[in-house]
Amino acid sequence: KILDMVRAAYLASGVDVYGAYLSPVHDAYKKPGLVDARHRVEMCRRAVASSSYVMVDEWEAAQAGYTRTLHVLDSIDARLRAAEGRAESR
Repeated sequence: KILDMVRAAYLASGVDVYGAYLSPVHDAYKKPGLVDARHRVEMCRRAVASSSYVMVDEWEAAQAGYTRTLHVLDSIDARLRAAEGRAESR
């Protein structure tokens, strides 16, 4: 629901929103009570199943260990650029 509110606010201010991502953290994050990544990925998929713009990115959860947020965002950026045939941003 919060992503819908954020999207609406951006759209109201004239900013186009093409998508949003949920990126479940890796099990190595070690937060107490954190369920296994495979379950969190599936819960996220089910939560956004009816959304036309929210996607689940399981790259972070599939890494060998904990990955810093900047690296997760860089990965998403690189994959989006590759899909569009654009060069890397850095």
